Amino acid sequence: MRILVLDVETTGLKAGRDALLEVGAALFDSTVKQTLWMYSTIMPILIDNPAESINHISKDALQAAVNLYDWRPAFTELDGALAPVLQLCDAGAVDVCCAHNKDFDKGFIDALAENPPLLRGIDRVPIPWFCTKDGINYPQQGKAKSLRYLAVDHGIPIGSQRHRALADVMLVCDLLTLAEDLDAQVLEALKPQSLFQALVSFDDRELAKKAGFRWNGPAKRWEKKMSSDTPQQPVEERPFPIRMLG
Repeated sequence: MRILVLDVETTGLKAGRDALLEVGAALFDSTVKQTLWMYSTIMPILIDNPAESINHISKDALQAAVNLYDWRPAFTELDGALAPVLQLCDAGAVDVCCAHNKDFDKGFIDALAENPPLLRGIDRVPIPWFCTKDGINYPQQGKAKSLRYLAVDHGIPIGSQRHRALADVMLVCDLLTLAEDLDAQVLEALKPQSLFQALVSFDDRELAKKAGFRWNGPAKRWEKKMSSDTPQQPVEERPFPIRMLG
């Protein structure tokens, strides 16, 4: 399976209101568990960046990106900066797309083109997306599934380029190499998702954690998003009952 891993850096949290500043992408092959292709660009747009303290993208860097794309007329539009990603999708090289917190990244990508969504092939068949945060289990994951916590849990160096798009994409790719039965997990993650509760005692909490459930402190329960047709009876890989919450 060929997985297009995406990450964006933005001026804020709301797609359609805040601006997309940077896109990172990599094509990960689940069969060989290797990254086959990668790409990153700062978008050629001049705008104030209230999130500069987080993503370290300065106005000078944005100006330099505008200057870079000025020499090639085909890349003067914002979506032109994403031409290599679009060409990969159009060529049929991508089976699925993913992001760590899918709704955030996909929202900004889709906001670049109102109709149809930007990441579609020539035949206008949408490429399905899944979330690597909620949809994939990792062997050493703890309570938190943020990208940096998962990297630390698995001994993956974060490096100096944290909170830059391509650096985060490569962290996701490193984590995907460690995920067991990745193709099966991806197919499960592509199904409609619902929130489930693990019905475990305090003494059995490690079983829920091992199965990818996370502790919701205010609600005082172990939760996990899974496909809506997940059976509610215990199975060998999940030796405890679960309950659908919605």
